[in-house]
Amino acid sequence: IGTYAREQGALVPTRMVHSAKSWLSNPDVDRTAKILPWDAQEGGRVLSPVDVSKEILRTMGDAWNAARPEQPLADQDVVLTVPASFDEEARELTVQAAREAGIEKLTLIEEPAAAFYSWIANHLAQSQKSLTDGMLVLVCDVGGGTSDFTLIRVGRQGDRVEFTRTAVGKHLLLGGDNLDLTLAWLVESKLGKTLSVRQRSGLRRQCASAKERLLSDPDLKSVEITV
Repeated sequence: IGTYAREQGALVPTRMVHSAKSWLSNPDVDRTAKILPWDAQEGGRVLSPVDVSKEILRTMGDAWNAARPEQPLADQDVVLTVPASFDEEARELTVQAAREAGIEKLTLIEEPAAAFYSWIANHLAQSQKSLTDGMLVLVCDVGGGTSDFTLIRVGRQGDRVEFTRTAVGKHLLLGGDNLDLTLAWLVESKLGKTLSVRQRSGLRRQCASAKERLLSDPDLKSVEITV
């Protein structure tokens, strides 16, 4: 469904909402106002960043409940990740969206910390050897629309290990989407002609798909793109 939505969104960009978390963290807009899809005309903007976050969580909750009707999500302890650079309002609005989506037992955790804990869980023996007392760990979280950097200090006393976040970088609106745009611009420049808005949207989606395929398959040398 997500892949289909991305393909359709490339054809009709004024009907697609993307980078919802970036909008939710943007202090220069009213995050509860109906400002999305941003590419649409004023009359076509029908959702707020909070609305979008709520619908994403609700869709995930519906999928969970359909798969596990005997264990409804409302009864589960849910850990929800947010960017480290989220301000207090963005965190509060995330909690509000989760509540409206039917998630009650909620804990927020910052995404770089979650990635760090995931690495430890999947490399337990290595982490026990390599994480020493006083060590500073830099976690680089490069997402679709943003990048976050976090410093975590390791504290060890015998078998007891503690982690303390010591610094968070500024919210950078730079991520994988920017790479897709750069690739699309490069392709268009090689074509030697100006593309329409719809052609550019389709080209960007193809460039994103090509990037993902090339990065996931080391034996793949090239991918064809058609405009």
